Amino acid sequence: MKLKEVNLYQPMKEWFVKQGYQVRPEFAIYHRNFDAIAVKDNIVIAIEMKMTLSKILYLQIRDGCGFADFSYAVVATKPRKTADMFKQLIYEGIGVLSVKNNKVEEVLAPVKNEKFNEVNPFLDPYHQKAVKYVERTEDRGIGGKPQLKGEGPARYVWELIQEYRLKHPKATWEELYKEIPNHYCSYRSMQSAMSMLHQRR
Repeated sequence: MKLKEVNLYQPMKEWFVKQGYQVRPEFAIYHRNFDAIAVKDNIVIAIEMKMTLSKILYLQIRDGCGFADFSYAVVATKPRKTADMFKQLIYEGIGVLSVKNNKVEEVLAPVKNEKFNEVNPFLDPYHQKAVKYVERTEDRGIGGKPQLKGEGPARYVWELIQEYRLKHPKATWEELYKEIPNHYCSYRSMQSAMSMLHQRR
């Protein structure tokens, strides 16, 4: 069986879980999904997975520095420390995990993003949103899996909204945003996303 990006998820997840983190796949941010996030004690880790250390992986995981305390690139190879992309990750303070035969090796430790040294929910709403999302959502799904129609985090939020509205038919979007686990930065962004999802159905 040919190894795919999705096959890296479970070993990576177990590696973080052993360190006390909770891991959730496909965290939506910046109009796209991160393959996974890990959270422990208000520390957020952004995770992107690819088969090899590429420029695309670098550009994607670099975005994690905008909302996470630490960022990791996860690959199925052991990158050469002399490679240009590896040097760039060192410069950005991004860590590297190598997954081979279901075993995880930390090739490069990340550097803490000093932006989040102090807990400040107004500093970056997505940082606290990531914390709350992991705390309030079930451990389900797999990161790195191609998004099929009817799947993904937006669809999961949609289902939770329908369940909540059965018991609270007059719930406002502000209430839905507050009570339902979600990854959106405001009730307006959640309302807009759900409206777009409804139009596609």
